[in-house]
Amino acid sequence: YEKWNKWKSRDKMSGKNMQKKKLNGSNIIKKISIFLILLIVITLVLSINFFPDKILLKEGQICTKDILSPGDFEFVDLEATQNLREKAAKSIKEVYDLNLANIENVEKQIDSLFSKIKEYKEKIDESSKDANNDVTENVRRLTDDELNEMANEINEDLGLYINEKIIADCFQFDNLSLEKIRVDIKSSMRKIMEQGIKIDDLENAKKQLIREISEISLDHHDALIASDIATSLLLPSLFLNEEDTEKRRQEAIASVDDVMRTIQKGQIIIRKGEVVTSEDIAILNALGLKNPKINFSNIIGIIMITVICLLVVFLYLSYFYPDIYENVNKLILLGIISIFFVLLAKIASQASGYLMPIASASMLIAISLSPNIAILLTVILSLLVGFIPGGGLNYSLVSIISGIVAIYSIRKATQRSSLTRAGLIIAGVNIITISALGLINNESYYLILQNNLWGVLNGFLAVILTIGILPFLESYFDIT
Repeated sequence: YEKWNKWKSRDKMSGKNMQKKKLNGSNIIKKISIFLILLIVITLVLSINFFPDKILLKEGQICTKDILSPGDFEFVDLEATQNLREKAAKSIKEVYDLNLANIENVEKQIDSLFSKIKEYKEKIDESSKDANNDVTENVRRLTDDELNEMANEINEDLGLYINEKIIADCFQFDNLSLEKIRVDIKSSMRKIMEQGIKIDDLENAKKQLIREISEISLDHHDALIASDIATSLLLPSLFLNEEDTEKRRQEAIASVDDVMRTIQKGQIIIRKGEVVTSEDIAILNALGLKNPKINFSNIIGIIMITVICLLVVFLYLSYFYPDIYENVNKLILLGIISIFFVLLAKIASQASGYLMPIASASMLIAISLSPNIAILLTVILSLLVGFIPGGGLNYSLVSIISGIVAIYSIRKATQRSSLTRAGLIIAGVNIITISALGLINNESYYLILQNNLWGVLNGFLAVILTIGILPFLESYFDIT
């Protein structure tokens, strides 16, 4: 019988152990679920700012609302930079090289031309019946067609395009006169070509060449003949060095620094009612607002911070408040308060980061659980919601200080009416803290006053929320 009782009691003990293990296993699953839900919800709320809205605007459209910069940006103004670089490139003059070969070729053509003229003159003299006649008489015996034919032969032999009448007129000169004309043409031609003649300036160079020949020639008729021959043979002597020109332009472009533009958070990029310009579109593209991309590195950072904060809370409870840590209902209570006030902070931040009522969460946790836990959650929630308005440390500091002061102000509260006094204290502390931060940041007095009004409203909002939410917590979570 005694053995039977021992066996029976042993069976009861094993049954209790099994139930305890099942209960512990169930609690672990619930705790993990609470942890994951908190992680997901808080991360989503904090990450909303990192999902930029796509702005669907085109050049020429009317903007229907003010487009504000979501943050501080410094970017390269591509249009302004391009304009400066184009201006720098245009300021570089084209590089031209003097083609000495052209000058030498023209001089050779001049020498060849007059050699041919002298050669044909000798033929005219030899074919003349009376060799004692002067050159002019011998030439006059030839018809115009015969003279033009000779001139044409000279052009064809030398590959020239000189007026045939001009060449025919040269047959009438004696050798001394021809030599004088040749020398005048060569000297004038070299002088003009060495000064440099571009293809576009060829006509002006011909006029200058005519003036030059006229100045050095004594006989007007000789000058006309020389000018006609010279202008027919004149060639450009300056040619564009494209490679060197492009090299210098590229160097000028490279010397132009990027034009940087700074856009501050909240700055109006396009005002409501304005026509969207190409410059506006360029700014939107530079800021990534036209085709925004999700910054996953920021989101990963938020996840990591949230995980660390939640682990700190769970470890703190497991070591210092194991009774609360093992009570799933109280963990759910903490989770609901945390999620609710993170969401509320997101909504309130649309007006101002100083309106986020974390002090209300501090008072609710202090009343329902413990002031020490409330202090820890105040710090954790304040750090997290500081990311909502853009990572402002000022908002986190105000939330931490107001939350801790709120916990202190209700430490001996026995009636809800005493919470009103806590609201006044929170408002007063917010005024002092916000003013101090404004002075440190060199903010204008108007902005400090405006932020103080949000701080006062924060204090009263915290009390109203606490008084309104506390009865529901007492009812659903059996808080006394």
